[in-house]
Amino acid sequence: MQKVAILADSIACLTPEMVRQYQLRIIPINIHFDGNIYRDGVDITSAEAYRLLDTAPDYFASSQLQLVNILMLIVRRLLTLRVYFVSPSLPSLVLFMTWPT
Repeated sequence: MQKVAILADSIACLTPEMVRQYQLRIIPINIHFDGNIYRDGVDITSAEAYRLLDTAPDYFASSQLQLVNILMLIVRRLLTLRVYFVSPSLPSLVLFMTWPT
């Protein structure tokens, strides 16, 4: 039997309840501010990020998921074989992956 992992980036803004209920894996996007890089939900909360954005919008940016973050998760969980992208036109990337038990 195989397990399925559902990955979403942090910009999806899923509630903690949804993450727990569906056992989702969240991959943080990068938030850039004034020369610093923060991982959304790891190094900085959403509230803190919005405060930075309100303070100085010209110094605020974000970047998409880095492939290295996804690969690290795959290696950590020993995921193999299948990767499914759900609606690549959506701003948030959602992946479905399977790995052997």
